[in-house]
Amino acid sequence: MDFVDFYYKKTIQYKYQGYNLEFMVSQSLFSSQKIDNGTQRLLRTLIFENVNKFNKVLDLGCGYGPIGISLKKICPDSTVHMVDKDALAIEYTKANLKINDIKNNTFVYGGLGYLNIKDNDFDLIVSNIPAKVEKEVLIHIIKDARYYLKNNGKVIIVVIDAISEFINNELVSDDSIETLYHKSWPGHHVYHYTFKNNIDTVQKDSINKNIFNSTHNTKLISKSNILSLNLVQITNKIDTAVFFNLGNGDIILSLVKGIDIKNIFIVDKDLEQLNTSKDRLIKNGYSDKSIKIYHQVGIEIENVNVDAIFLILSKQLPDKVYKTLILQSLKLLKKKGYIVFSSKSNIISKIEKFIDKKFFIKLDQVKNNSKESVLFQKIND
Repeated sequence: MDFVDFYYKKTIQYKYQGYNLEFMVSQSLFSSQKIDNGTQRLLRTLIFENVNKFNKVLDLGCGYGPIGISLKKICPDSTVHMVDKDALAIEYTKANLKINDIKNNTFVYGGLGYLNIKDNDFDLIVSNIPAKVEKEVLIHIIKDARYYLKNNGKVIIVVIDAISEFINNELVSDDSIETLYHKSWPGHHVYHYTFKNNIDTVQKDSINKNIFNSTHNTKLISKSNILSLNLVQITNKIDTAVFFNLGNGDIILSLVKGIDIKNIFIVDKDLEQLNTSKDRLIKNGYSDKSIKIYHQVGIEIENVNVDAIFLILSKQLPDKVYKTLILQSLKLLKKKGYIVFSSKSNIISKIEKFIDKKFFIKLDQVKNNSKESVLFQKIND
């Protein structure tokens, strides 16, 4: 299923150092109207500083790929890694590599900060650093880069005004960091820096992985709403279940309480939410072997059939996405399996319109203000 097409909003034109680039974008991704000013300013400073020769680049938090793809174009022999926690961003980056005719020595994959990065020989790390993260994450991004760089490798970042003072203080106060360049505009600051000392890369194993455990309460839907369904009628029949887009694990823990689920499949496009959900289940007594996580946009899982699927649909999505999720659920579910949709009432109405009554029967439905949960059972393959 081509979720890139389903979520597609527009194609952005961008010219960089003589190259005419195109970027397909989705409404749900950062900077979907145009290449954002921060990214443009970061790329502009590479021209100012003559940073046009590099062998290996890491684009951390790549989004739909404007920085990594621009750098690959101006230095086609380089190897470029592009990493993001959002599976939809990963899919759009891959699509944008194709439309910009980039085929070789590019690697696109999911990751949180540097935790999924295996290589330690980058000579350039670039990042448009998000502002809405914990300070520990900001420190990780700017300082733990040292474990992934070659000697004399450079880091180039752009930050917004809201975090620029914090970032500047962290860079200035660290004696191992040498700031090579700092340029400010209204709204943004760009820093180029390197590390003075040779670093034993073994130290990267001491990076605190818990900094990416999401602790905020999910705002997708109230627990009382999804749990108000009469789940008693199905809980003793669930050995395997898929949980889709259920936040940081709180709702999953509430659902599985008292149920002996032998195989739990957690699917989300947000890698941070996935990891946090798994960690919380393990801390609450579930075996690591019983839990599998899938960092992807839809819920298609090969060679798997489950007894139940729980989906929270928090935002208005294109109709093709709802239809595809229903088709994928039909394939995933065993005969007489159950599926629970939870969302706003207008979205539940749309879901019910797309449900084929030849394959599903509605067993239960509850409303709580503008939110609803509806329970279906699969009756035919």
